[in-house]
Amino acid sequence: MADFLLDMPKAELHLHLEGSVEPETLHELDPSTPVEEFRALYHYADFDAFLKAFGAIGKRLRGPEDYALITRRLLERLAAQNVRYAEIIVAAGVVLWKGQDFAPIFDAVREAALGSPVEVRWILDAVRQFGVEPAQRVAELAAERVDRGVVAFGIGGSEERGPAEWFGDVYAFARSAGLHLTAHAGESMGPESVWAALQLGAERIGHGIRSVDDPALVAHLRENRIPLEICITSNLVTGVVARPEDHPVRRLYDAGVPIVLNTDDPAMFGCTLVGEYQLAAGAFGFSEAELRGIAENGFRYAFGGPRHKTLVTERLILSPWRSSDWTEFRPIATDVEVMRYITGGVPWTDEKIQAFIDRQVKLYLDRGFCRWKIVERASGDVIGFCGPGSWNDATDPEVGWWLARRCWGRGLATEAAAVALRDAFERVRLDRVISVAMPENRASRRIMEKLGLAFEREIEKDGQRLVQYAMDRAQYAARMA
Repeated sequence: MADFLLDMPKAELHLHLEGSVEPETLHELDPSTPVEEFRALYHYADFDAFLKAFGAIGKRLRGPEDYALITRRLLERLAAQNVRYAEIIVAAGVVLWKGQDFAPIFDAVREAALGSPVEVRWILDAVRQFGVEPAQRVAELAAERVDRGVVAFGIGGSEERGPAEWFGDVYAFARSAGLHLTAHAGESMGPESVWAALQLGAERIGHGIRSVDDPALVAHLRENRIPLEICITSNLVTGVVARPEDHPVRRLYDAGVPIVLNTDDPAMFGCTLVGEYQLAAGAFGFSEAELRGIAENGFRYAFGGPRHKTLVTERLILSPWRSSDWTEFRPIATDVEVMRYITGGVPWTDEKIQAFIDRQVKLYLDRGFCRWKIVERASGDVIGFCGPGSWNDATDPEVGWWLARRCWGRGLATEAAAVALRDAFERVRLDRVISVAMPENRASRRIMEKLGLAFEREIEKDGQRLVQYAMDRAQYAARMA
């Protein structure tokens, strides 16, 4: 089992940079302080004592060079465990609390990660109990770095002293900036804290273990495929779970809730990612096949990665779908007027909507393109999709778009299709795409012609007459020249 777990490619999605600092590294940064004094920081009687220790360690990081060193040390340990991908949480809220300039610190950790075999993305974390204004500043720092590897914004700290309900506007801002959203919740408080995080728009839940106390919440997480970032050793050390046999990881997994195993603060809890998988196997009876599936979840539910990309226009954000997004697409796929041009006015069932979104998730993971989710920047609402996808038995990807009815006539489909087409030819390097429409759908035909797709032929599919347009990469290049 040990060799299997070491050889298996893994991802870490819940990993605090400051919580990865070993006492020996603190001593390396400050040789004048005995290492025993640093080791004394790593003992805590309860969750609040842990939070104080986390802050105390953060205070000993004096500037960019210190942050660069702890990043290199962390990535060395991850690489030794065959961790291929990591989303590292940086406590930007603590940096601001210390009165430090965040920009050179972020530049230092980003540069330190460039030489690592571990692919890294960053999540900027605000401290809940510090309040709304500091959290907004962290969200702004994250938004300024969307194109530099920052993929998400989140909140951590005390759930009790910093309720999620405070941060609605902050999360709305972060989402409008193209950031993914996460939140620590259901760790030291009950399922109501998880519900509140979901209300903010959190796409993943940090910990979330108390979800098990609410059957309706468990069903919601399962049906909407919202993953929990499970950190078993962390929960035991902080005392939010008293004994290993009390930990709900097995019950959550058996209930169908997507889970990912993580270390949280590995130095502070004396754990490793391989060790978390060993613990899951030994204490909770997870099989090799189950552990492999959990490891795959680490890549499946990642906010970033080699193919994870966000396309931004003046009014829109195009991003890959997550399985849980299907509920936001439902109002569009059940609108009779929208579906008039797709199915003759027949709304899609929930099962068909989920299957469609799941196909886009798989297509993106497999081939690096999909029918992108479109979010309107002004409102933060999902308003449709646009991009290349598989269509019936066609050899070439078919570029298509659907928009919510309120968005018709505003040029948004053309705006989305233009950036999706550029991505398809320039990044993915597709050789050729097609696009089809009902002959009477003049709006779609005008968009195709405006984009430079040329009419090719009339076809019939499933008893429906359609027109097909097409463009290849050479034609696209000539058009862009």
